[in-house]
Amino acid sequence: MSWWDPDAECTVKIARPSDDDTLWREYLAGAERSYRKHGVGAAIDVDAIRDAGDTTVFWTMLDSSAVSVPSAHSPRPTSRTRSSSGPGNRASPRSGR
Repeated sequence: MSWWDPDAECTVKIARPSDDDTLWREYLAGAERSYRKHGVGAAIDVDAIRDAGDTTVFWTMLDSSAVSVPSAHSPRPTSRTRSSSGPGNRASPRSGR
């Protein structure tokens, strides 16, 4: 699915990696460039994202030259959900931790 966004002056595209492998790889390469540009390259493992196969859809914006500007990806939900407020993850009122 895609549409032209006149405010952003680009095409917004939502796709599954399996539907457009070339665009998915361009998206990941762009994401890695962006993370490195902002000094946080260690925060992204493009190979792990690509190889995990758990991304359901990704959003990207294509500029007037059809170059992908990475936006977001959505991994599939896991069968086990981990809560940050679950047992073992809460601060103990007595210990202050």
